[in-house]
Formats: sequence, structure tokens, C-alpha cells
Amino acid sequence: MLCTKQKIMKKITLLLMIIASASFSADLYVFPGGTSPNYSTINDALLNASDGDKILVANGMYTNAFTIPANLSVSILPLIDGETYIVAGNVTMNANDGSNQTNSVVNIHGMVLQGDFNGTTSNASSSQFAQLNVVNCEFHSQFNPHEKILTNLYYSKFYNYVNGMIKEVIGNTFETNQSSTSNNPPDLKLIHISGNSSISSFYSSTDMKMKIYANKFINRGIKFYYINNNQSTSISEVHVANNFFKRELNFNGTIFCMRNDNSYNNCDHLIENNTVVFEEYPSNTGWFYYAQGDNSQTHIIRNNVIYQSSWSNSYAANYFTNGGICIFENNLINSLNYGPYSSTVSSSSSSYMFNGSFSGGSISVSNNHLNSDSYQSSNIDQSSGKYTALNNLGSDIMDCRDIDDTRNDVGTYGGPHSWNNYHEPYQTVGKGRILDLSIPSVIYGLPGVSPTVKSKAIRLN
Repeated sequence: MLCTKQKIMKKITLLLMIIASASFSADLYVFPGGTSPNYSTINDALLNASDGDKILVANGMYTNAFTIPANLSVSILPLIDGETYIVAGNVTMNANDGSNQTNSVVNIHGMVLQGDFNGTTSNASSSQFAQLNVVNCEFHSQFNPHEKILTNLYYSKFYNYVNGMIKEVIGNTFETNQSSTSNNPPDLKLIHISGNSSISSFYSSTDMKMKIYANKFINRGIKFYYINNNQSTSISEVHVANNFFKRELNFNGTIFCMRNDNSYNNCDHLIENNTVVFEEYPSNTGWFYYAQGDNSQTHIIRNNVIYQSSWSNSYAANYFTNGGICIFENNLINSLNYGPYSSTVSSSSSSYMFNGSFSGGSISVSNNHLNSDSYQSSNIDQSSGKYTALNNLGSDIMDCRDIDDTRNDVGTYGGPHSWNNYHEPYQTVGKGRILDLSIPSVIYGLPGVSPTVKSKAIRLN
């Protein structure tokens, strides 16, 4: 018996030695006037942080700029749940330079940034990447993490330019009060760039989709750019779903601009269940969907509410300068300029639906709802884009079914990515938010076969 006890004690001692030698994360505290072992600036805390540490920042204003070092995995969080902290200086994040041979992840929660946010990518590695996750923050100046920092944006507010290699954009607000004298609003610019094989590997190891779900865009649009030519295998689809776009200022612009700067990428674009309102200035010009590039792509545009009355044959709803296939179906369009519509794409066409040159491709137009006086802007909820007048007008296919397993409702509340999956009053309990729940549209109960279910969630402040 004694021998057995000795063996057990030796095992426990060895286990304790292993645990003692392991590296544990630490909590570093920042508050105005903080002294050692605490900190008065976020930058000082970062200089003393190790991988996995949490920097807990007390409510207050911090006037010093700070820099996130290369290769550091760290979380910058409010000290108290639900509070925020104000940073009046600029923030810089360094890309991963590959020296530690691991990918790095930076999480920022609850920050109200009055200065600029910029990424430094001159020493970026081609084998490791830095990932930035932004949750429940506000950015009052430019947010520009650049193209070699893989960035995800959740439940945050942006009031100026947003420019970066961004994979997921969920539940955010993008708003500007920019003067109506400018026709170049600070849009959300998504860049997919070559030059970092580790980022390609990251996309390939996940669902290979760029996701823009349930965001609000006030006087803003989306511009998606490919850069260079070796990313065709790392991203399969840009999915823009259940967003609310509203134009309140008098400027020209495009809601969705999908631009390919080369002929190598064949990423598909799925634009569905969005609500777009161009009402305050009917003289605005621009396109709803603009696709440019030499490659062949599939453009699926379905189940959207488009409330506009001023598009013309010069600024048709959809403009193409590439090849491929366009499927335009079950969209609700309030405009006397639409219809009868033509599916012919020509720069000399008088069609208000399509313009440009869709060389070598084809267009399928079906089941759209046009020119009805019953489609009024008063039926559109101005906070969420929900269209309340008519239901069950969307595509009647399994991939588009509403979450209650009924036919798709056009606009932001329809389909599997409904606005109410992501926003109050439906998510009012607790701080958790389910960002994505992927299950098969049809489950067959075959013996020995289990369905694959994937989910992703975050925690707010």
C-alpha cells in the first residue's frame, strides 16, 4: 500500500512540476494614474504583455497613442463588463513578421477610438498572419488595418473610412454625415490580396467565405477588391446578406461594387435579403450592383428590397464589365423607371435594369416585383430595414427558407441570416452572440449518418 501511495505522490509531484513550468496568461490592469504593478497607459501594458495576456482597461480617457507589437497574441478589454474606454491617440498594429513561427491573434473589445487605427505591414511574413478581432468598439476616424492583417468586425460602429483584408463583418453600423458636396463617401472597402500564403491557408481551412451579415450602412456602400493573382483557391464566395442600406445625403455612389483587378479570380458573389432605400434625394445617381473584371463569375442577386425611383439607362440598377452568369430573381423594386425590363446587357441599351457589357455570359431574370404603388417606404422599418407589407415573396428554395421554415421574406428579416438572429430585441439576455450556425438545409435520417453542424459565437463586453 505504501509503495502505491509513493507512486501516486511521485506522479502528483511530477504533474505539479509540469504545471509550474507551463506558461500562464496574466491580467494586466490599466487605469488613469495607475502605478506599478499596474499601468497608466495601454502602451506600457502592451510592452510588458506576453502571449495570451488580457489587458483590462478601466473606464476613462487615455490620451496616449499605443502600438500593438508584431507577433503578440493579446486581448484588450474593458475592466468592467459593459463599460467602454476612450483612446484619444492613434493606434498602430504591426503585422506578424514570422519570427516566432506562429500566427498571432489580437482581440479588442469596448474601445472608443478618436484617433486613427492603422496597420503596419512592411515587414509582414508570407508564412504567418496576424488576426484582428474587433468587438463592440467605436471608430470616429479612419480604420485602416491594411491588407495583411486578417480582420473580423463584430457589433461595432464606424464613422469614417474602413479599409482592410476583412473576412467577417457582422452586426455593425457604418455611418457618415459627410457633406453632400462630395460624391465619394467613405465606404467599407474589403480587400482580398495575395502575398501571404498563410492567409490563403486560413481561408482554405475555414468555410472559404467572406461574410457581411446584418449590418447597417447609412450613406455608405461596400467595395470589394481583388489584388494580384494567386488567391483564386483561397476564397470561394462573397456573401452579402440581410444588411440595411440607407442614403440620406445627396451624393452619387454604388451600394455594392465588386471589382477584380486581374483575370485570375473566380469568386462568386451572393447578394440576398438586403434592404436598400434611396428616397431622400431622388436625384441621386449610382448603381445598386456594379461588377468589374475580366473573369467569369456567378452573380446571384435575390430577395432584396430596392426602394429607388431615379435610376436611368445611364445608371442602371446593375452594371457589368465582365463575363459569367447573373441570376436576378425575387427582388422587390419600387421604381417607375423599371419595366418593361430587358435582360440584354448593352452600353447602348435603354434598359434601367442592366447596363454595361456581360461578354460571354448570360442573365436570368425571373419573379421580380416591379412598379407597384403598394410598395411604400412607410412599410420599411427605418432602424432595421424590415419590410412589413408583404411576406413570402422571396425565392421558394430550401437554401432561402426563413428560420421558421416558411418561404423567404424579402428584405432584412428573410432567409437563414435574418436580422433578428443578430440584433435586439431577440438577443437581449446575456453577452453572448451566435454569429453563425451552419446546418444542412435538408437532413436525411439515414442509419449511421450524422448531420454536420457548425457554429460560431462571440462575447460582447
